[in-house]
Amino acid sequence: MNISPTEAEEALAAIQATMKKARRAISASGAYGFLIVWGVVKMEAKNE
Repeated sequence: MNISPTEAEEALAAIQATMKKARRAISASGAYGFLIVWGVVKMEAKNE
């Protein structure tokens, strides 16, 4: 599948905008604390 440079640029811009919105939503909701704790728990469980 071939896409033009303009289409690729638009797709990357849409992806970046979505990632930015997701980061804002996570930080605004306070979920980042939960995600950090959950990551530590998973790492500890994997090491056992």
